[in-house]
Amino acid sequence: MKRTCCLKILGCLALGILGAAASLSAAPGSSIPVPAAPGALAEADALLKNPTLNMGQADRALSLYEGVFAAKTAPRPLILAQLARTCFIVGQLSPDKYSEGFYQKGQIYAKMLIHE
Repeated sequence: MKRTCCLKILGCLALGILGAAASLSAAPGSSIPVPAAPGALAEADALLKNPTLNMGQADRALSLYEGVFAAKTAPRPLILAQLARTCFIVGQLSPDKYSEGFYQKGQIYAKMLIHE
């Protein structure tokens, strides 16, 4: 229980950092080119913006981001930030027995982003 709480706190902190990193990489005039969002990327973004986001939608967004990451159709830092953020969101929405796995997966994506 204590470990899960620590992971949730770490996840919240990482969300703030990753959100800032994603916005910096997409900022006008930045050195990282951001192409028009492919269909899957746009769909995943729209799912996460839904004010009534549920587990199914968050899980679908995670799958879409993983597909974009595998296809290499978007800037890697942007997708890694979105993957980490989405893993933490799915961890928050999932039952306790599954949440730690999503938090750990989010940490892996965050570490990959740090090493970029």
